[in-house]
Amino acid sequence: MGKVTVVKLGGSVVTRKDKPFTVDERTLKRLCEEIAASGKRRLVVIHGGGSFGHQIVHDLRLLPPSRSADRIGLAKVVKVMDDLSSHVVNAMIDSGLPGVLFPTFAVAVSRGARVKDLFMKSALMALEMGLVPVMRGDLCCDEATGYAVVSGDVVVEALARRAAVEKVIMCIDRDGLESGGKVLPCVRMRDRSYEGALWEGEAVDVTGGMRHKLEALRPLAKKGTGLLLINGRRAGRLLAALRGGRTVGTELRW
Repeated sequence: MGKVTVVKLGGSVVTRKDKPFTVDERTLKRLCEEIAASGKRRLVVIHGGGSFGHQIVHDLRLLPPSRSADRIGLAKVVKVMDDLSSHVVNAMIDSGLPGVLFPTFAVAVSRGARVKDLFMKSALMALEMGLVPVMRGDLCCDEATGYAVVSGDVVVEALARRAAVEKVIMCIDRDGLESGGKVLPCVRMRDRSYEGALWEGEAVDVTGGMRHKLEALRPLAKKGTGLLLINGRRAGRLLAALRGGRTVGTELRW
C-alpha cells in the first residue's frame, strides 16, 4: 500500500465559531475544490467538531464522562456529528472527490480518550478502490469511562499508527504558530518548544485546544511523519501544501 496524505479540516475552519451548528459552506467548498485540484487521491480527510460537536457536548454537560449520562444526549452528539459529516461529504462529492464516511464512533474504541482500537480494514480497502475515507472527531465508546469525546487530532494520530501516512496537513484558523507576531516556519516538538507559541481560543472547545492538538501530534513528529499547520481560511494554501510547494505555515519536526 502506498503512502497516504491526511488532510485535517479543523472545526474552527469549516464551521462558524460565532454561530452554533452552522457550517461555513463557502470555506468548506473552497477547501474541497483545492483538494480536488491538487490531483492527490491517496487521501484521508478528517474533520473536527467545531460549533457542532463542541457546542452540544458543552450544552449537555457530557464532560467529564459519567456512566449515568443521559443516553439521548449521547445519541444527539453522534447525530450532530453525522449532520456535519454529511456537509463535508456532500462538498467533497460536489468537487469531484469520492468521499465516503467512516464515523469514528463506529470504527474506534478508546481508553481514557485515546484511541486504543481503530478498525481500519474497510477504510484501507476503500483507499485501494480510489475512494477518499472521511473520519472525524467524535463520541467514542471508552473502556475506562463508558464513553469519551475523541478529537479529530487524536484520530489523526491513531490512523497514522495503522496506515503508511506520509504527511499530515492541519487546516486551522491561524497562519501557524507565532512568536513576536511572526509565523514560525518550523517548530521542534522534542522539547515542547511550542509552549510559548500557543494561544487561547475564543470558541467553546471541549477537547483542549491547540495544546491538545500538538500533544496528539508529537508521536508522529518523532517517527518522522511530515506535519504542517496552515491557515485553512486563506485561499490557495491547502492547494500549495498538497502540491509540495512553499506556503505560509508552521512545519512540526522532532
